[in-house]
Amino acid sequence: MFLAPPLYLVHAIIAGISGFVCIMLPVRTGFNFSGGFVDWILSFKAPMAQNPLYIILIGLAFAVFYYIVFRFMITKFNFQTPGREEDEVEETNTQAGPENNDFTRMAEMVK
Repeated sequence: MFLAPPLYLVHAIIAGISGFVCIMLPVRTGFNFSGGFVDWILSFKAPMAQNPLYIILIGLAFAVFYYIVFRFMITKFNFQTPGREEDEVEETNTQAGPENNDFTRMAEMVK
């Protein structure tokens, strides 16, 4: 959210679209506390729930859609998301190791 705010904006739009799709189908589930797997299982007994099995199909379709859109945006605009940041490499001639007791330097190299 803080590294790439445009991705968060796109997520908000896609989440709104998925809610709209669920309302139009009609798909209703009961969200008691988290909107997760337990709530989905409990929806099969909830009197207001309609077609809770469609949530799996809608979720899979939107997962593919999210992947395609986010992959495109991350590569097109070169967002520095976790795992894609540029590595800073320091060139030094001194080797850190136990033989010269430079454990601080060794810790920096491992990090």
